[in-house]
Amino acid sequence: MERHHRPPARRHHRQTPVADRYQYPLRPRVLWNLWQDANTLVGVRFTHETCYALLDIDAGSVYRNADAIAQIRAALETIGITRTLLLRSSWNGGLHLYIPLPEPVSTFNLAVTLKECLKAQGFTLKEGQLEIFPNAKAYGVTAFIEYQAHRLPLQPSSGSCLLDDDLNPIGNSLGRFFWMWDGAVANQDLDSLRQALQVGRNNHRKRPKRRSHPV
Repeated sequence: MERHHRPPARRHHRQTPVADRYQYPLRPRVLWNLWQDANTLVGVRFTHETCYALLDIDAGSVYRNADAIAQIRAALETIGITRTLLLRSSWNGGLHLYIPLPEPVSTFNLAVTLKECLKAQGFTLKEGQLEIFPNAKAYGVTAFIEYQAHRLPLQPSSGSCLLDDDLNPIGNSLGRFFWMWDGAVANQDLDSLRQALQVGRNNHRKRPKRRSHPV
């Protein structure tokens, strides 16, 4: 069961981020042990393919309310994403809207498609309001640019928990999280999503490239 009081401040403020500590894939057992450590904040980065995405909504965002979440979900349905999982990301009160997918897709194509979809529906994408993970990163000419990292859900004592449609906590059970995840995967409209990914990628390619230097 979820605890509704904050954990001791010393445990919350001494979390050590590990997203940038390990620059190579971790074995499942190592990642599991890190996730269980309440004093360690575990973050992960996307690679070239992904089976999920998430939208990050900060505690002070204009979109941190049930009506806005419903509107975001309605926008996602236009590209075949019919099921999502809503979580509180931490004690700070931010939200993560997870988008589980039934098969691996191009990470970059998913990023630009989500960006195009939400902007077309009138949502403002910027830090502190609404962010997309994976982000539509720039192409590195002289150096490889990584995708932005995000924290893993439901870490012990982090304040992360599952939420219902009215943003009420409904527990922090991993079993329930995976059960809801599997249900979301089974109900996505994959044909519509595949088509949207192709359109999103093509539209991105057609946009004029910014000049790196003034003429």
